[in-house]
Amino acid sequence: MEWVKQHLSSLNFGSVLYFGHVLTRWINRPMVPFPEELTEEEKSYYRPYLLQAKGEEQANNLIDIQAMRMFEGYGARLLVQRVTELAMADLNSARQYTRKLIDEPAGDIDRWLLLDKRLQVVQSLVRTVDNMVGYQNLLDLAKSDGRDPIPNPPLGHLAHGNGRNCCGLHVMRWIMRLNYGSLFWRLKNH
Repeated sequence: MEWVKQHLSSLNFGSVLYFGHVLTRWINRPMVPFPEELTEEEKSYYRPYLLQAKGEEQANNLIDIQAMRMFEGYGARLLVQRVTELAMADLNSARQYTRKLIDEPAGDIDRWLLLDKRLQVVQSLVRTVDNMVGYQNLLDLAKSDGRDPIPNPPLGHLAHGNGRNCCGLHVMRWIMRLNYGSLFWRLKNH
């Protein structure tokens, strides 16, 4: 776990990853391509968690954390991706060791099962950091060219640089199904 902490410290700009309210902000907010098009009712469940946003533009940016954008740009995206890859490898190793302890006949199975569940939650949170930064990077890239969306794109069309037809929609679907569903299930049931 010390290695995981060391890897994540590379992304730690003022204890960002240790602030519960920052992680809560990332867990609660939706990953939608056009948050500015959400209604007030649709925003009402997560907007109270977006602390210190100076306006809707900052509130809509997934990587704007307390009016700072330390993870903005492709270079930052690559850094976050690499750090989370290293952290996930170490978390996977920790879970493998934990599974061995669970299988020990004279071991404290409940203790190690609890540790394994906690490690799974940490894995979900680490994936959340990577997913939020990566998704916002895709949105910024897609929206940067200023082209109007294709009203009725052909099936399978993923126009590069066209925000409303961006491959980020597919990434969002994958993220929502695999990571958030898993995280919420673990938090609710354990």
